[in-house]
Amino acid sequence: MVEFDTVYDRRNTNCSKWDSIKETYGEDDLLPLWIADMDFKANPPVLKALKDTAEQGILGYSPAPDSLYDAIQSWQKRHHNYSISKDAILFNSGVVPSLSLAIQAYTKP
Repeated sequence: MVEFDTVYDRRNTNCSKWDSIKETYGEDDLLPLWIADMDFKANPPVLKALKDTAEQGILGYSPAPDSLYDAIQSWQKRHHNYSISKDAILFNSGVVPSLSLAIQAYTKP
């Protein structure tokens, strides 16, 4: 389970959220609500999966496993009572590029 109650000081840890405030906004006493960077440790199973992959020593592009699609479909059904097909699930590099694609898809140029 993720531990949300422990506060971690991320300053000076090469963290854009905290270490780029002054150069971005000219002040360093601001709350960094401008970037979606986490202030808590990742869930242990996520860390294990990353370590296991890194220990293989060969990194590259991998297709999404069926278990990922199953997890997404299960979550949507459980939380929203919505059934989504595997073909309707798309992956992108981030929220902003995804919003850009959605705007382009649903608006006229």
